[in-house]
Amino acid sequence: MGLKPRRDSRGVVYDVEVIPSEELGRPRIDILVQTSGQFRDAAGSRIELLDKAVQTVAALPDEKYPNFVKLHTQETEQTLKRQGHSAAAARDYATARIFGSPTGAYGTGIMRSVYRGDADDAGRVADEYIRNMNGIYRSGKVWGVSVQGLLETQLHGTDMMIQSRSSNTWGPLSLDHVFEFNTLALAVREKTGKDPGVWFSDLRNGSRPRATTAVGAIREEARTTIWNPKFIRGLQHEGAKGAAELVESIRNMQAWNTIQPDTIDATLWDETYRVFIEDKLGLDMKAYFEEKSPYELQDLTSIMLEAVRKGMWTPSDEVVANLADLHIEMVEKYGAGCSGDTCGNAKLHAFLGQYATSPVSLNAYQSALSRVLQSSGAAAESAEVEGMRLEETKMTWNAEPANTTSAPFFISQLVLLLTCLLIAGFCSVPAIHRKAVAGKNR
Repeated sequence: MGLKPRRDSRGVVYDVEVIPSEELGRPRIDILVQTSGQFRDAAGSRIELLDKAVQTVAALPDEKYPNFVKLHTQETEQTLKRQGHSAAAARDYATARIFGSPTGAYGTGIMRSVYRGDADDAGRVADEYIRNMNGIYRSGKVWGVSVQGLLETQLHGTDMMIQSRSSNTWGPLSLDHVFEFNTLALAVREKTGKDPGVWFSDLRNGSRPRATTAVGAIREEARTTIWNPKFIRGLQHEGAKGAAELVESIRNMQAWNTIQPDTIDATLWDETYRVFIEDKLGLDMKAYFEEKSPYELQDLTSIMLEAVRKGMWTPSDEVVANLADLHIEMVEKYGAGCSGDTCGNAKLHAFLGQYATSPVSLNAYQSALSRVLQSSGAAAESAEVEGMRLEETKMTWNAEPANTTSAPFFISQLVLLLTCLLIAGFCSVPAIHRKAVAGKNR
């Protein structure tokens, strides 16, 4: 936008200052800010400062170089008027650039839609995202206010998205919130027809910040984690949680394939198949999953089969049959784990049946699913809950005073005794040392 921060004596940013157009030497770029719930709650003053920056730039007179903040504000104002907003409301809302959950929630509310096997409609996911993230944040008076149609209008003209990354403890594959908030890219694509580039502002090394594409960031994490024999061996020493962590990254890879298809190509799925199913690294992956958690192997195979079903990945029929047979084997052998990946996707069950090589195993698989689904329904109606039982106990207070020393008298005597002990202890300290102690206490 062409501003610079103003800092106080402690280095804290308290205001912004406009850089003159001649000094800036380029157009002022418009911005749209998406806030998470944590940032919203912890950094309200920063949100107000960002809003002030937008309003300041939008009100500047004409300059040497274009001011896209001002230009888009004027366009948005006219659009809002056509949508039926009053002139005053349209003028006010046109400078809104900071959006988040209008309900005060801490997420986008789209996780189930992205993970769910039957959520093949990207437009529906985009609508849900916009509905859950269209709250305006700008000051104490306008905090989470939802204005119909405003966020869709402000999405137009979006060329790129940037998310900051400052920690090695998470990445675009290991943390689901990364793709969750980048679902904004899907919303832009569905509402404007333009696919924005997704970038990360990589601040993990404070002395050497850099920018990287989402494609680069995802591949970097895949090489260092889910395809890295040292990383996998480390998790193999853990319990079921280690297996779940590996599968979670692959589940998130499929989610990226949904919200931003260009970030995941066939080579990522191919290599993941070689590492986890063909055991390319010689880590006995099947035996590892069966020992720690065969249900994670059920989820892993169903996630990869779902990627095939949705057209995200087009491996050979042999690969698909191997995945189908392994998935059926795990369910037949250990029973259905019945996560959303395993039991809650009728379309996947039908797809899997097309590739299973053994009709007998397929029948056993379907029977195993039916047993679990039917028994869970019956259990919910008839099963008794086992565990501790809480009982209500009523206590009565004896109004007759006991023949004991009163509480106030006892407390006063105790305070007097402690005071005497403290004075005695202080007086026993040598004079020089006592002065040092007293000085430290001051």
